[in-house]
Amino acid sequence: MPRLNRRLRAAGLHLVLSAFVAALVSLLVFKVWYPSPFAAMAGGLSLFGLLVGVDMVLGPALTAVVASETKPIAELRRDLVLIVAVQLAAFAYGLYTIALARPVHMAFEVDRLRIVTAADIEPEALREAPEMLRRLPWTGPRLIAAVKPTDPAEQVRSIELGLAGIDLAMQPR
Repeated sequence: MPRLNRRLRAAGLHLVLSAFVAALVSLLVFKVWYPSPFAAMAGGLSLFGLLVGVDMVLGPALTAVVASETKPIAELRRDLVLIVAVQLAAFAYGLYTIALARPVHMAFEVDRLRIVTAADIEPEALREAPEMLRRLPWTGPRLIAAVKPTDPAEQVRSIELGLAGIDLAMQPR
């Protein structure tokens, strides 16, 4: 029973610390990057749920596995440092993915509003955008209007880009 007790205490402490980190990061994600109602509309809620679910299960579960009563303290510390390093790396990658999927514009496009994420915009194409739109916002989406081109050559280019999957709202110019 003492072996199980040490494992449960270690896993419980790891779970509490992981939950604390997730709660702090949720403030950034849901108050800054995905303000209401964009968390549900742009998929941020499900992405964050997946990230936290994996993080909250994997770290404490691995801690419970390595927290053996017979293991020397130096080995246990090394194992826990390695687990935390892998967990933080995975959490950072997940947060990076959530940042790429964040909504940056809500574009009025002819007859509808379209949510444009950071991943939808090619970084090279931002050079063609008007000066105020060359940087993608980090504090929630901006409301913009996508203007249909009037020049015949630009119309053909816009149609070609549309056929390639890059809608009018995702074209920075």
